[in-house]
Amino acid sequence: MFKPHQTRSSYGHRMTSTDTTADQLHAVLTDLAAVVENIAPAQDNGPTPCAEWDVAALRTHVVGWLATFAAGFADSDGQAPRADLKGYIAPEDPAAEIRHRADELDAALRAGAAQRPLQLGEAAMPGELALGMILWEYQVHGWDLAAATGQLWEPPAAATRASREFAPSMLTPDYQGEGKAFAPPVTPPADPTPLAQLVALSGRDADWKPPMSRVARGTFDIVMTPGPPEVGAQVDRFDFTKTFVGDLDGTGAGVMLSCGDPGSGSAGYVAMETVHSRIHDKDGEFALQQAGTMHAGEQTLTYEVVPGSGRGGLTGITGAFHLTVDDDGTHRYTLTYHI
Repeated sequence: MFKPHQTRSSYGHRMTSTDTTADQLHAVLTDLAAVVENIAPAQDNGPTPCAEWDVAALRTHVVGWLATFAAGFADSDGQAPRADLKGYIAPEDPAAEIRHRADELDAALRAGAAQRPLQLGEAAMPGELALGMILWEYQVHGWDLAAATGQLWEPPAAATRASREFAPSMLTPDYQGEGKAFAPPVTPPADPTPLAQLVALSGRDADWKPPMSRVARGTFDIVMTPGPPEVGAQVDRFDFTKTFVGDLDGTGAGVMLSCGDPGSGSAGYVAMETVHSRIHDKDGEFALQQAGTMHAGEQTLTYEVVPGSGRGGLTGITGAFHLTVDDDGTHRYTLTYHI
């Protein structure tokens, strides 16, 4: 177990290991905010070294847990507001949220919050142990996001060394291994930096690079069939089927729900569809989700692969689907994807 060494007098005139860790953590979170701020919208669906999360999901994970930890340390009883992130939605400006929560956490630590347990639901962890864990995990997740989006990640060397010493106490067989919270440790590259050692110990390949994206283009036909209205007849339903040709060759089926007044130019819709297809050289299936609005002559559309929906040869697929309609009604698609 990690046991921080107390070196400060009761009046706080000398620095403690907690103060040092707090300094390091604030620096790491400041750097993390800059990385998050520089993530382009087009990168949201890209893969990360955490195979179960794309960039957007990992960003939500780090922001949500930081808000949880900061609020827990700031609470006089050490009670965090949640025990998991079910239902959590990140703010529109995640970088600003990271900076705000970093300051909130730092203030709580300076006031002695690490001297009491941090309570997550029914589970409690010694505050100083939780602080060490947070410093470690946010350096690793910072590397995850930076590596996935082509950015530089250089946390303070002292912070990396501290986490390199701390991590083995947490990476027990109960938590590290195939199918567990942390993947098995990876052999670091030759002559590794302290950061490369830390990410390898945490189950990452320090040489990981995002796979090159591929682009599939073609056309599709769609047949839409009105269904029974939903939600007290306030929402229209349409079932549809699609036939894709081109680089994506296969069929799809889905349902669309719409509401508003399309005749006046103001309405919105959502749709989910499953696709059974061959994309280039891979056969499998996946799902797409759409969300579209139109108002005051402006139209917006989000159309993307549902993370985690890939099956068969398309397992792990992420990406964005771009739709255009020619004057003659031909539907054209461009799917930019990673596997």
